[in-house]
Amino acid sequence: MAIKAKASHIIGSLAAIAVLAAAVTAWQHHYPASPMFAQLGIPGPRADTDRHCVGQDRLRFRVLTPTRLETCWGSVAAGPFFDQQTVELDRVTRRITRADRTWTLPDSVAWSTSQDSIRHVLAAAGGQRLACRTVASDLITSVEAWRFATYSVRLVAYSFSVAQRGHCQSVWRLQLDGYLGEPADCRSAGSPT
Repeated sequence: MAIKAKASHIIGSLAAIAVLAAAVTAWQHHYPASPMFAQLGIPGPRADTDRHCVGQDRLRFRVLTPTRLETCWGSVAAGPFFDQQTVELDRVTRRITRADRTWTLPDSVAWSTSQDSIRHVLAAAGGQRLACRTVASDLITSVEAWRFATYSVRLVAYSFSVAQRGHCQSVWRLQLDGYLGEPADCRSAGSPT
């Protein structure tokens, strides 16, 4: 009788371990959705939609150890233009911590029109405008941000020239970042500085 009880206890323990391992594996393959994706104009509804996800590691004492950060990358290239998306999430909580989209535009008209459209869409979606610190940069033209109930979105506009094949070519780039909190360089009216 004692042997049957021990065997039953061992089988029960192994079954519990198997169920726990299956639950942990399922949790690690759960990619959350976020309303932030729609505001950034990136594919959704989940973090891994049209993106490749990889856990990040850190080299400590010559040993690679996993961090809590998992990053999902996706990009589309069309000639000299590109559209790149990144989603970062916590490996343990599976909570999205940051998402961004960066893309180039063919000319200053498309660049200006896109900024106007983004401002209109974010305001129409209920975003509260945040005050952003002026950035002293030869590359960054403007920084604007909006706060929503559970996240913030920041628009950064870049314009610069690069030398290619003996002549200068203008680059028109936009970047939309989504954050759980407010971006470091932007604050709502009542926030401490």
